[in-house]
Amino acid sequence: MRRSPRLRRGAGRTLLIALLLAAAATVAACGSSDSDGAAKSGGEGGGGTTAVKIGVVPAATFAPVFVGVEEGIFARHGIDLQIDVGGLAPTVFPRILKGQLQLGANTWGTLVTAKAQGLPLTGIAPVDRGGETADDDYQGIIAKPGGARSLAELNGKTVAVPTLKSFTDSQVRAVLAEGGVDVDSVRFIAIPFPEIPAALKAGRVDAAGVVEPFFSEAKADGGTPLASLSRGQLMGSIVAADRWVRDDPDAVRAFQAAWAETLRFSLDHPDAVRAALTSGLRIPPAVARRMTLPIWQESVEAEQVQEISDMMLDTGAIERPVEADSIITPFPLPGS
Repeated sequence: MRRSPRLRRGAGRTLLIALLLAAAATVAACGSSDSDGAAKSGGEGGGGTTAVKIGVVPAATFAPVFVGVEEGIFARHGIDLQIDVGGLAPTVFPRILKGQLQLGANTWGTLVTAKAQGLPLTGIAPVDRGGETADDDYQGIIAKPGGARSLAELNGKTVAVPTLKSFTDSQVRAVLAEGGVDVDSVRFIAIPFPEIPAALKAGRVDAAGVVEPFFSEAKADGGTPLASLSRGQLMGSIVAADRWVRDDPDAVRAFQAAWAETLRFSLDHPDAVRAALTSGLRIPPAVARRMTLPIWQESVEAEQVQEISDMMLDTGAIERPVEADSIITPFPLPGS
C-alpha cells in the first residue's frame, strides 16, 4: 500500500452503485431541466447572496458547517448556506447529481467509490484528518469489554463496520493487515454506527471500527481501543457535481473562501465546534465535551487522496484504480 510522504500511514456497495447509477440515468434522461431549475432557485438571492444547499452526513466530522453558519462566516462571503442534515452517499450523491443539492459533506473515500463507478462528482474542499494513535484519533478499532487487548487477538473474530465495501471497511481491513491479522479469517458484519456500542457491550461482535461520538460511548462502556483508524489520513470532503463547478465557478469560489475561514476559526475555537455538535447534530453536551475532535485540514494534496484510493483498491472496495487528480477541484479554484 502506497504511503504519503507527508502523512504517517495514515447501504452495502450494491445499493450504493444501484442508487448512484439510477440517479445518473435520471439526470441524463431529464436533460438539463432538473439541474438548471435547481441552480436558478439556488442562485443569486436578495441582498447579493447566493443560496447554496448542502447535504450533511450526521457525523462529528462536519461540525464546522454549523460553525460557519452560526458565526456568520458564510453570510460575510455572500453565501446563504442551507443545511440539510441526514442521509449517506446513496441518498446525498443522487440529489447532488439531480441539482437538488449543490454540495454534500461526505468523505474522500466515498467519493473515490463514486468516481470508480463513473459518477461526475468532485471534491471542492477538504474538511479534516484524523489523529495517528488510538489516543488522539476520533475514530478507531475498539474491542468489546473484557475482550481483545491487541489487534493480533482479532484473528478469527467478528468485527463490525458500518457498511461493507465502504471507506471505513477499507480502513479497518488495512489496519488489521498492518497489525499482522489474517484478514481472511475475520468475519465482517455491517452494523450502523449508532448501534455499534450496544453490539459491543452485548458481545454480539468482538470489535468494531467506529467514529465519534460512538467511539467515546464504546470506551465509556468499557471497550478497549486497539488502534487508530485514521492514521493521519484525510477524512471529510465537500463534494459537488462537476457540472455545478463548471457552470457557477463564482459560487464555488465564494463557498471555498468562506470554508477556508470556517476551518481556521474551528481550529482556533474548539469550544465553538463542541457547541455546534450540540446545536447542529443534537449530540448531548456531556458527550460533546468528552469527544476527541477531528483535526481540521486547510489544504488537500493529490498524494493524500491517492493514498486513500490505493487503499480502497488494495482492500477490494473498488475494482479499478481511481486517480486522485480526477476527483479534486483546486482549493481555491483559480479565477477572479
